[in-house]
Amino acid sequence: MPKTLQRVSIIKVFDSFLIYKSIYIMPRAWYVYNGQTPVTAAGSWSYIPPIGDFPGIECIGPTTLCAISCYYPFAEAPQPNPLSPLSSNIRAYINLAQSTSANAIPQTGKPYLYKKSN
Repeated sequence: MPKTLQRVSIIKVFDSFLIYKSIYIMPRAWYVYNGQTPVTAAGSWSYIPPIGDFPGIECIGPTTLCAISCYYPFAEAPQPNPLSPLSSNIRAYINLAQSTSANAIPQTGKPYLYKKSN
């Protein structure tokens, strides 16, 4: 088998795995900040039913943490708290959100964290 064809086959298998992972293995849900500390702990976030692609709570403003979209434990339905520990990306978004006045993190592409006014 030519090397180019091998590479294409490997890429197709990897892409298939990522699609499978996003649908069946690592589902995401919206979680609202419940005021507990530390904010980077999974227990500080509680499930909130979504409205479309957005959290089911009004998250408008640049002041305090509001909601995050993150993985939940392997189950058919979202669990009360996200998968522990939170992913390094989500923890980085939380830390960034605490030091910026942006409403959504990241600011480009699909947001995984929203903030609100007090």
